[in-house]
Amino acid sequence: MAGARRGVRADQHPPNSGGSEMTDARPVGAVTLGLISDTHLPLRLPALPATLPELFADVQLILHAGDVGELRVLDELGALGPVIAVHGNDDTPEAQRELPERALIHAGGHRVLLWHSHHAHRADELEFRKDDSWKPKLDRLAAHARSAGADVVVFGHTHIPLVTLHQGVWLINPGALAAGNSFTVQTVRSVARALLAPGRPPQVVHLDITAPGRALDVTPDGEAGFLAGARPYWRSIFPPELRSVAAGLLDAMQAHQPVLEPGFLRAAQRVWNGSQPHLTWEDVHREWASDPFVPAALLAEIGPRP
Repeated sequence: MAGARRGVRADQHPPNSGGSEMTDARPVGAVTLGLISDTHLPLRLPALPATLPELFADVQLILHAGDVGELRVLDELGALGPVIAVHGNDDTPEAQRELPERALIHAGGHRVLLWHSHHAHRADELEFRKDDSWKPKLDRLAAHARSAGADVVVFGHTHIPLVTLHQGVWLINPGALAAGNSFTVQTVRSVARALLAPGRPPQVVHLDITAPGRALDVTPDGEAGFLAGARPYWRSIFPPELRSVAAGLLDAMQAHQPVLEPGFLRAAQRVWNGSQPHLTWEDVHREWASDPFVPAALLAEIGPRP
């Protein structure tokens, strides 16, 4: 593979799945997959991690589970191996036009459904999010897999790394490399490798880009709820004292998105690239004040705080 270096191999690590431990003996017919999702490049991620060629060394197929960003992401991944990708709900117009919503892949004796897992309509998505429990989310994934005759689902969207066997279907989320929206920070950025072999459960290793070598607990806590499960992996971009006014800021952004979003994203990049821990209102206001496309009347209307 062009640009790839020998690195971790899925069959050299203990699994995150409930299957037996991986061994050095590669099963007959086995396929090693590199799993990645939610890159959002370059809107919330300036570039793919430099360690990715090592993490995906020797994979036979790379699956991208959506919210790709610019399609050049797939060109870069294609230098590491063959790529299959689907689009997400927060993708570029080009990605939504050129990439399918779902893909079925036969690999290592398994039928894999590759799907971002979002709802087609925003209203349905927001209604579904009102229930914080894990079960309906896992039920929905398993139901879509069964309708496609798949025993494995590789999905994204939640920005939470996960592997679990639910209703006879293996559900695998590699995690995310970028924030899920303009108001959050992805504190753990991860990808995954999966070894699929005939007659065996998937053997999955999640790889933490933010802390190489750290094991990730990727089994969902059904009692704790979805938001509790998200806390180890993403957080608000705002400091605690500003979170109470975040709703007002969101309202202003939605009402004047074409004008205000560029300045907000410039300020947010300093948090996403690690230059500062939180985004302050002063950071945002400063960017808007220096932006010639933000009218002075609008800036005065928003005021020093939303």
